[in-house]
Amino acid sequence: MFGNNQMNIGDRNAEEVRRQLKEKKVPLISEDVGGTKGRKVFFSPYTSQMEIVINGVNSTII
Repeated sequence: MFGNNQMNIGDRNAEEVRRQLKEKKVPLISEDVGGTKGRKVFFSPYTSQMEIVINGVNSTII
């Protein structure tokens, strides 16, 4: 029913973000991708910190 490309949407999204960051010369200093759970991301412009909350798991600050 679904092709293999549709099943790997998370991988494709991550690769596209990496490509766009590289194109715009924005350094990628950390990433949190993969797995089977969704994520929420909160960014603080005051501290330049990003909090990643994985559903059902503790949060991580990068």
